[in-house]
Amino acid sequence: SVVPEAIKQKGFFSIMSLSDFKTGKGISISIWDNEADALANEQTGYYKAQVDKFKDLFTAKPIREGYTVSVLK
Repeated sequence: SVVPEAIKQKGFFSIMSLSDFKTGKGISISIWDNEADALANEQTGYYKAQVDKFKDLFTAKPIREGYTVSVLK
């Protein structure tokens, strides 16, 4: 349900989830057309709605960080 909602967001480019099944850790990476669009999804409630879908699975509060894409093929 996360991907269809992500596709609807202004400036959305791509998303991926990486999982380490041995440790139970994971990371989700979303790529946006620009920083403004990436930050706007916090204001619209999109980000919180997606995180809330998985809140019962988290053992710690999710950390959100922003980076600039240096290489993308």
